[in-house]
Amino acid sequence: MTPQDFILLAYAGVFAAAGTWIFVQATRIATLAEIAPFRYSAVPLSIVAGFIVWGELPDLGMLVGSLFITIAGVIALASRSTPSHEG
Repeated sequence: MTPQDFILLAYAGVFAAAGTWIFVQATRIATLAEIAPFRYSAVPLSIVAGFIVWGELPDLGMLVGSLFITIAGVIALASRSTPSHEG
């Protein structure tokens, strides 16, 4: 493991810990159903990070799968914000 690899790994650990802490804080002020759709932002951010750090580009299968996950998140968010017309 090179020193540069160690630094990248340390940064990953710090950002993962910070992200977990922020998520826990968010669950204290909102319901999990309101927060969950925003977790889908990890998909495009991971694609960008993979390209910047490792020079990887996603293949077609990964892009299609990510698209389905993102669409599901948007639908879930839209259905939560739509007022219910039930009695």
